[in-house]
Amino acid sequence: AENVEKAISILTKVTEKRNIYPDVILADASVGASSLNLFYKFLSGSQALAGIPFLIDASTANAR
Repeated sequence: AENVEKAISILTKVTEKRNIYPDVILADASVGASSLNLFYKFLSGSQALAGIPFLIDASTANAR
């Protein structure tokens, strides 16, 4: 997804309407700490998504 809000929307749709769950969730660290925190809170707030491994690709992350 292009951003965290879009990712949340997609995950909500596929999990609630289609009952499909990913094996792993990968996020790009370049979206920034606040977006990653928002996404993590969304995932951890869902009983179904909280147990899915959440990986962050930091290869493009900013040093700040």
